[in-house]
Amino acid sequence: MYTMAEHMPRFQAADSTTASVLQYISRGVRYPKEALQAGASGTVFVTFVVSKQGMVEQAKVIRGVQQALDQEALRLIQTMPAWQQPGRQGGQPVAVQYTVPVRFNMQRGLGSVLAAPSAREEAAAGNKPAVFTHDPLGVVHYLQGATQGVKAPKGGVVTVSFTVQTDGKVGAAQIVSGLAPEADAAVLQAVQHMPAWKPGMQQGQPVAVPFTRVPVRINSN
Repeated sequence: MYTMAEHMPRFQAADSTTASVLQYISRGVRYPKEALQAGASGTVFVTFVVSKQGMVEQAKVIRGVQQALDQEALRLIQTMPAWQQPGRQGGQPVAVQYTVPVRFNMQRGLGSVLAAPSAREEAAAGNKPAVFTHDPLGVVHYLQGATQGVKAPKGGVVTVSFTVQTDGKVGAAQIVSGLAPEADAAVLQAVQHMPAWKPGMQQGQPVAVPFTRVPVRINSN
């Protein structure tokens, strides 16, 4: 699960958003009949955005297993209720991107369950998120520092997307929502020159991890 803000969005629990999201998944999932018949199982990774209003948007499967399982994982995220609080950056609400693993298991021929994996279980299975280690406050804070001298006529937020590749380097960077050409170019350059991350892992193997709508606040002239 990934977040891109100084203050994380809160789902349904003040103590652990991760635990409450995984609990929601485990309670709401339905194992598709087609997947049962096909004997399909595995972990589906779904990415989505928690908007400034706390609504879940732009949900999509970024690493699937089987069509019926992928559709069920996507349905579950798309029907998620509004989050209690959005993410915040510099005291202002911002859109925040998350990626969650949804694990489907077949158990001993007695039926099927989906178990939302804990962080410990994911680590034991060799599944780890991409980690930005060069700023203790996270990649948004790093990008704010890298662009602190940049200004735009009206100020605001530039949102950018990129992918942390299997070698930890950043690729496929692009502006999602811009302010002004110079500001957009500065943000894009900061992302492209970002130090390497620790890459994401799935079943012990490095995988590419996309990040979408990462917010970078730009001051006005």
